[in-house]
Amino acid sequence: MTSTALTLLAATLVLLACTSGPPGISAFRVARRQVAPASGSAGARTCVDDTLCVAMQPANNGASVDVTIATTAAGWTGIGIGEGMTSADCLIVWQQAGQWTVSRRYASGYTTPAVAATQNVEIVSSNATSVTVRRPATLSATAQDHSFTDSSQSFIYAYSDTPVTGNVLGMHDARGTFSYNALAAAAKAPPKVHSPNEDEGDGDGDGVPETPVSVAGTSGAPPVLCVAPKLCVAMAAVPGTGGKFVDVRLNTTVTDGWVAVGIGASMASADCLMAWRETGRWVVSRRYSTGRTTPRAAPTQSVRIVASTTDSVTLRRPAALSADAQHDRSFQDTAQTFIWAVADGRATSASSLGKHQDAGVFTYNALAADGSAAGAAVVGVGANRAAMLIAHGVLMAVAWSVVSFMGIYAARFLKNIRPKSWFPIHRALLTLVVVLTLIAFAIAVAATDGAHFSSIHGALGLAVVVLSVMQALLGVAIDKWFDPTRSRAPWHDKLHWVLGYIVAVLAPANVFLGHFAIESATWVLALNGAVVGAAVGVFVWAQVKIGQQHEHDAPHLSMPPMRSPAEVVAAAAEPVNKNDVPERPAAPAVPSPALARRRS
Repeated sequence: MTSTALTLLAATLVLLACTSGPPGISAFRVARRQVAPASGSAGARTCVDDTLCVAMQPANNGASVDVTIATTAAGWTGIGIGEGMTSADCLIVWQQAGQWTVSRRYASGYTTPAVAATQNVEIVSSNATSVTVRRPATLSATAQDHSFTDSSQSFIYAYSDTPVTGNVLGMHDARGTFSYNALAAAAKAPPKVHSPNEDEGDGDGDGVPETPVSVAGTSGAPPVLCVAPKLCVAMAAVPGTGGKFVDVRLNTTVTDGWVAVGIGASMASADCLMAWRETGRWVVSRRYSTGRTTPRAAPTQSVRIVASTTDSVTLRRPAALSADAQHDRSFQDTAQTFIWAVADGRATSASSLGKHQDAGVFTYNALAADGSAAGAAVVGVGANRAAMLIAHGVLMAVAWSVVSFMGIYAARFLKNIRPKSWFPIHRALLTLVVVLTLIAFAIAVAATDGAHFSSIHGALGLAVVVLSVMQALLGVAIDKWFDPTRSRAPWHDKLHWVLGYIVAVLAPANVFLGHFAIESATWVLALNGAVVGAAVGVFVWAQVKIGQQHEHDAPHLSMPPMRSPAEVVAAAAEPVNKNDVPERPAAPAVPSPALARRRS
């Protein structure tokens, strides 16, 4: 009995010793990783178990390494340069809704590896059960970066059968190590992941082949053109399709928002590809841009996502499209002009695409045989336009939220209070309004290509400019036609009032439409609203306390204060005492100061 107990105790201790590991690893998981370490060299397919096979080979003349991961794991799969989880530079891949995602991470212990600040990795090909990712052979920005060497290196691997939710990685179900020389000089081509379907489709009806996934030209990777701090672009014909399809790769730091490129010289006419993320997944929409409004979705999308990472997405569409002769644009084997735009800092969906913060144009030849004809970005177009629109908005806001109210106030309420100065004040202020309006209008036209007045804001803006000029010309004519002996306002004065009130209402309203169009900050909108509200309040007060004044109603300087009809009748009934009336020559007729104000 004692001997049997000792034997059982010894067996238990041995089992515990063999299965000990980091906290949280079950005996089942440990048992699955008990395989002999595998080894391989560049181009060779190495299977670490019946779930995971790996192949690696140099790319870009040894500057990069392509890592092909073939896996049947239902969750994530990862490999890393290093001897253990305490120090490894890892590539982790997983699928969601049929789309592969890759994330470069640092393993520094028995916890979920941290996402590398600089990803330096992209997906270059994929199919249902394998994916090829590319990263630089040498990385040394941080102490956690590991590089490939031309020797038999140690790698770790792990995978999980738990599906990935969002970007949350569950605990691995198996792990282990293997050795591999990814930079062996005698590297041969890696095993083919998938044969391209060259019938212009893959059975899903969209006319876009699913594989291969690559933006590499026939003799090297296409040039990457960084058109903005938040967007870089690379384009190339898809190998094996005879130039019938083009892959467009967008690298971006935008996390909440969208990025877009379009074939065309301006927003007035462009065939665009817009991409954004919803719940961690990339979404693409092909759209027609026809002006300064949200591009509308093309009835036939003819585009699909063929690869993606946390900070890049590769889109594939036919090189030539002509179903809609007015809107479809095709890639050409020449330096074409493209537009680009970036919107950041807002949640995005197909029904809620906010306005871009930056935009511009660049040239690129996506069909160049060697991918070399990249052209260059036109730097600062988006920033310059934004500055011009801000200047336009400020000038219009000052003109129609401040100065116009002051000029109208002088004409409506100061005729009797300031009989000699109201007209020069009115004329100077409204002249300033017209000048500011014309300058702001010119800036807006210069900053906007294509259709200028297709939006409500643009159409109302044009109406305001026309009415302002009409008012100015009518004001000059009225001053020339002025009759100081008149007893009532003539028709042209009344027309001047009506047009003035119309433009005085339309213009401030259009200023607010402009705020909404460029998505002004809340405090700017509130400030403008407060100024207009205060001006309206002053007008209401003046109308109640002072009332509208007319020139022909102004009192005569040499006359006593005006009396009511009853007072006049009572005075006429009283006997006249001649001794109370001083003898003096009759005073000449003098027009009131208000009527004489144009002579001063």
